[in-house]
Amino acid sequence: MNRETKVLVYSAMCLAVGTALSAIPLFHLPQGGTVTLCSTMFLVVVSYWFGVSTGVLCGFVFGLLQMIFSASLVHPIQILLDYPLSYAAFGLGGLFAGKKHGLQIGYVVGCLGRFAANFASGVIFYSDYAPEGQSAVLYSAVYNATYVGIEMVMTIIVLSLPPVQNAIKSVRDGLDISPEAVKK
Repeated sequence: MNRETKVLVYSAMCLAVGTALSAIPLFHLPQGGTVTLCSTMFLVVVSYWFGVSTGVLCGFVFGLLQMIFSASLVHPIQILLDYPLSYAAFGLGGLFAGKKHGLQIGYVVGCLGRFAANFASGVIFYSDYAPEGQSAVLYSAVYNATYVGIEMVMTIIVLSLPPVQNAIKSVRDGLDISPEAVKK
C-alpha cells in the first residue's frame, strides 16, 4: 500500500472513531460545548502519524462532521470558529511528533487552539449569555475552559497510559512512517 493510500485509510478510520465517540457525550453545557469520551484524541493521532497538513485537514473535516450532526448556528463566522477551525487546531499536534511526550504536548496545543477559537466565538456571538455584571471575556473564558479543559485532562490521562502509547506507536511503526517523514 502506498503512502497516500495509508494516509487516506488511517485518517478515515480515525475520523470515524472520533465521530462515533463524539456521539457519546458525558455531558453538555447549556449554550453548546460537550465533553465526550476522548473523541478529539484521534485528530492529534492523525497529525502525529502523518504531519501537520494532514492533521489540520482531518480536524477541519471532523469539524464539518460535528457541524452537520450537532451545529448551533448563530452566524456564519461563529459556525466556522466553533466547528472546522477549532478542530483543525488539533492538526498542530504533528509539530511535536518524535519528541518526548509529543502526543500529549500536541494534544494540549490542539486544545489551546480549540479553546482560542471557541473563546473568540463566545465573546463575539454569545456575550448575551454572560450573567449581569460579568464581562463577556470572563464569561467566555470560564465557559469554554470548562468543557475543553475537562476533556483535555481526561484525554491526556488516556494518552499517557502505556497500552495506549504502545498501540499508537505500534500502528505508526506498522505504517513505516518515521517522525522525519511526517515533517514532509
